[in-house]
Amino acid sequence: MRKKIDLEIDYMQESDLKDVLWIERKSFITPWRGNAFRREIENDDDFSHFIVARHKNRTIAFIGFTHVLDEAHILTFAVHPKFRQRGVGTQLLMYALNMAKSLGAKKVTLEVRVSNIPAQSLYRKLGFQVVALRKRFYPDTGEDAYIMCIPNIDWVRDVNNGHFNNLLRRKKNMSCETDIRL
Repeated sequence: MRKKIDLEIDYMQESDLKDVLWIERKSFITPWRGNAFRREIENDDDFSHFIVARHKNRTIAFIGFTHVLDEAHILTFAVHPKFRQRGVGTQLLMYALNMAKSLGAKKVTLEVRVSNIPAQSLYRKLGFQVVALRKRFYPDTGEDAYIMCIPNIDWVRDVNNGHFNNLLRRKKNMSCETDIRL
């Protein structure tokens, strides 16, 4: 078994974009563009949360979700190919679920390609269930998507020792130019 990877988790910053965009291109048929991520970084509302995992000062994974009322929706999530199957995705997704819970979310949803079995396995391991099918959801291939949901995230335990409360407070004071480390 491989050694657990030490991660630094933080809000996505401008300095993360080069690595994020590389991971995005390697992970998705139709990747998000840099401008989309830049808008999310610059967005200072309380609804959008884009988080990265760094290892040895290198961004190796990211997740973005929105939070409105009692629901969080995962928009994007990817791990650098060399760090897959090593617990990085599980750690980052658990972090995001705990953060969503601390924000008041009761359920979490996402869409995943029907063909993306590894992602579905990870989501199921953490309690997501397939609740619906979106026909031809992905315009690049016409592939269907499963809508997966954790209907009640109260079971998610706070494994982050309140860390994201500090992160949320810092978000309000961050700009794209800052490079705040935990």
